[in-house]
Amino acid sequence: MKENLDHLLWGYMCPIAAPSVPKADPQIPPGQTNQLAGYDIGRCLGHGSYGMVRLLLPNGAAEQQEQHEQSNEQQHAVKVISKSSLLSVSSILNLKREIDIMSLLGSEWRHPNVVGLCKAMCSQTHVFLIMDYAGPTNLYRRLAYRDLSGGRQQLLTVERSLSVLQQVVAAVGHLHLGPQVCHRDVKPENFIVSEIDNGPIALKLTDFNVSCFQKEGTLCRSSCGTIPFLAPEVALEDAYCGRAADIWSLGVVVLEILCRSHILTTALQISCPGGNAPPSQELVEEIAANFSDHETVQRIVHDYARPELNSLQPAVLPMLQGMLTVGVRQRWGTHQVVSTAQTLTVGENE
Repeated sequence: MKENLDHLLWGYMCPIAAPSVPKADPQIPPGQTNQLAGYDIGRCLGHGSYGMVRLLLPNGAAEQQEQHEQSNEQQHAVKVISKSSLLSVSSILNLKREIDIMSLLGSEWRHPNVVGLCKAMCSQTHVFLIMDYAGPTNLYRRLAYRDLSGGRQQLLTVERSLSVLQQVVAAVGHLHLGPQVCHRDVKPENFIVSEIDNGPIALKLTDFNVSCFQKEGTLCRSSCGTIPFLAPEVALEDAYCGRAADIWSLGVVVLEILCRSHILTTALQISCPGGNAPPSQELVEEIAANFSDHETVQRIVHDYARPELNSLQPAVLPMLQGMLTVGVRQRWGTHQVVSTAQTLTVGENE
């Protein structure tokens, strides 16, 4: 039965409905492999709902992973997806969409703040998406270290915080205004961070497994995203604008940059489900009710903004209020968010 299903999905349906998903390469051995296309597969960089991302190293460099990650060489990572997790036509079509989107982001729509796909490969048992290597950690972990106290704390200066804010906005703005892609799971875990002591901090948006193309005048219907970054309409309405939902999610990310991780959990005193558990309608309605009060954003910023970022508050607060507006028609659009973020400077706010 399994062999028949595999043949039906990967041998018959996939070439017709998902031609961007490559055929199995007989030179790649089935099962877990430690080598791929002239690379050694290195350490795990992160886990996602649909696969594991691992570092790619030049052949023979597996023992020098740390030195390689810190070098200036062109680096890559690979997302490894087991075909056993793709057991339906819809999952194959989702994979096709992810490959199509990331291929665009790796070619004509390349952007310094977005991870692009270099090459897709398959074995009999796995799919391999070779992509840009963006860094050793993500924004969630970086903000968590900033929010610690004591010797383990890694503060972000106002200049670096502003750079982080502008880069997350630039990444989402590029998706919307360029290839017309909505990400649909914007959150700190999906921004990969590369940082050099006394040097620049760089972010790249990744994880496009639920992303989709959305042309003007069309709506999304499948509910996806992560509480508390999920826009209320995604869970409460039958159809929604993916770009507007991304703006809400991006607003919560900016709020965490300005204040602290888990800011909504703390400020609204709510309990969010862990893992991939779907949010309850009551929880989403509670979040929407809080933000229906126009003073909520101002109160959160006033009570929880980090002291070293006080100079950013006057300029960032109106942008946050526009992004975290429950009414979609009144919520700021991508153009307005991007243009406002670009004008922010440390000097003007001090």
